[in-house]
Parts: sequence; C-alpha cells; structure tokens
Amino acid sequence: MARQKEGIGVRSGFLLPHPPVLIPEIGRGRERDAGKTGAACIHVAEMVAELSPEAIIILSPHAPLFSDFLYMYDSPILTGSFARFGSPELTLSAVQDTVLRDALFSQLQGASIFAGTLPEAQLARMGLDQNLDHGVLVPLYFLQKKLPKVPLVALSSPNMDAKTLVLIGECIAEAARESNRSVCVIASGDMSHRVNKESPYGVVPEGALFDQKVCNSLENSDITALRSIDTALRVRAGECGYASLVILSAIFKNPVCTLYSYEAPFGIGYCVAGLDSYPEGGSHESK
Repeated sequence: MARQKEGIGVRSGFLLPHPPVLIPEIGRGRERDAGKTGAACIHVAEMVAELSPEAIIILSPHAPLFSDFLYMYDSPILTGSFARFGSPELTLSAVQDTVLRDALFSQLQGASIFAGTLPEAQLARMGLDQNLDHGVLVPLYFLQKKLPKVPLVALSSPNMDAKTLVLIGECIAEAARESNRSVCVIASGDMSHRVNKESPYGVVPEGALFDQKVCNSLENSDITALRSIDTALRVRAGECGYASLVILSAIFKNPVCTLYSYEAPFGIGYCVAGLDSYPEGGSHESK
C-alpha cells in the first residue's frame, strides 16, 4: 500500500453556479449584472489555487442525467465548448485523472451505485454526447484561470434520493484518500430559476423561499436543515443545484460552511459557498 502524503483526500469543496453569462466572451457586458457572483467565483478559484490540489472533481446537473445511474465522463482529454451559447470558438480541455476516476468507480460499485460511462451510439440515441456540459465548463473556466493544468474528474449529480446522494459523497471522500490525491470538489448548480420577475421561467413564491432555506442552512452550517428541504418545494422552485450540494455536504465530517455571495439578477438564484471540515472533535457551537 502506498504511503499516504500529507494533506491527501478532499481538501475543500465549493458550490459554484454555472450561468454562461458570467463569462465575458458570452455575457458581452451582461456579466456585470451578476458582478457579485463573478467576483465570488474568482475568489473561489484563487482559494483553490492556494490549496494547489492534484485533481479537481466537478459535479454537474447538466451531465447526462439518470435516476438510477451516475454518469461519469471518460476520455483521456475531457473537452467541451460553449457553442450552444454562441461561442463555438471558446473551448476548454483538461486531462482526466484516470487513477482518481477509477478509484471513484470502484467505490461506487462497492456501494451498489450503478455508475460509469455509456457508448457514444447509446448517448447519440438520447440526443447526448461525451462533450463536457456547461455545468462543468463554467466553473472550469474560472478554475483554469488560476490552475490551467490541474487534472479533472467530471460526473453527473444524478436524480437520486438523498440517502444515495449522501452515499455518493462518502464514496468521493474515500476515493480521494485511496488514490493518494489532494482533491478539491466543485458542486456545480444554480438555485431556483423562478426567484423574481426577471426570470424567463416565471416567478413563484417557492423560488425565493427555497433559496432562502439553502442560504440559511449554509450560513449556519446546518446540514440537517439542508438535507431536510422538502422535495415539493424544490420542484416548484425549479432548482438545479440541490443534488450537487447534498453530495458535497456528505464528503466532510462536521462540515463548516461559508456563504460567499447570493444574488438573482436574472431571476435565477446564484449562490457561491465553501464547505470544509471542523477540526477533529469540533462542533457547530465551536465555530
């Protein structure tokens, strides 16, 4: 068994939104309307760079999504473009950390969670492909400004029950230790898409309520409250970040959370937050 290095395992985790409008080449000035979010994403990228991880894992709700299967991107070089958003020339690539990916696949198998990739022909029949989705690409855009060569593992945040999502987080934590890597995990996700009248999806009372519950749970490092948010509320709110966040919360023991920013300039909630572990024996009261 390889000797473990100091600082191996998941060093820290972050919740990042993924609106392509944050990227200047796409936003063309509109990104300034989400200035708090953009500044917080840059701040997170700087913090990740200071940690100097050997790999990054990104969880995306816009990867091929299933209720009984966790999709894992798989290619020696993971690549995607912003062609869907009018910028086909803007492409991002990262070397896949195959050792970490294989360790995670093994952990998921051991936990009886179906996971892996799918043949290109099967993906094509479903209108999908192997290219990285914008849920991966937007966080990666900010991260690569500070860490241009860090290896990547990218996977879906699947539509599974909370108990299974927690188990996935635990598998990620163990895979990072097993692979003898220092790792940062990014939970990609937007909050409600129906927060206010600026939203193209309409507005419902549950939108702002859902976002408030998430932000309150993060501000108070109250993971129990986070995992207890009602499913019907989430559905009405029209969110796409909850599964990623629950997985992230399960990676750490006694997690402490930091809310860096929240705003909904286009009627869609953008939340940037960090999660880490309390020192051994710590508690929420000792924060």
